[in-house]
Amino acid sequence: MVTANLLKIAIILVLTDVDGDLAFITRVNPIVPEMREEVTGFVFKEISEVKLVSTGLIRLYQLFISTQDVSACNFTQSCSRFGMEAFQKYGLFYGILMTSDRLQRCNSLARRYYPIDPKTGLAIDYSVEVYYMGKSVNTH
Repeated sequence: MVTANLLKIAIILVLTDVDGDLAFITRVNPIVPEMREEVTGFVFKEISEVKLVSTGLIRLYQLFISTQDVSACNFTQSCSRFGMEAFQKYGLFYGILMTSDRLQRCNSLARRYYPIDPKTGLAIDYSVEVYYMGKSVNTH
């Protein structure tokens, strides 16, 4: 009976100490996941039906067509994500222009003109904001 009580007290002390250590660690070094804004699906706050339909078509392509084969895009942000972001930010006209430009550059001959990401082995391309209305980026 005495050993059972000592064992219970020892377990309580160990568990209390672990909780205290965890509380100290999370207080000193809080774990906050890095939130990266990424266009992954529908934005139901859209007012324009054209933007909703165009991003919906791209999302259907992502879910049902591009998942059938292995990934074939040469860029780190896939062409469909690039297109969805272009449509959502800049509308139908500029979205079509920027997406068609991206699709024309997504081939094996153009890879040598882009830096290669060492993690994925894919070419690194600039974001949608860079291509909108000919904004230039200093690459040096």
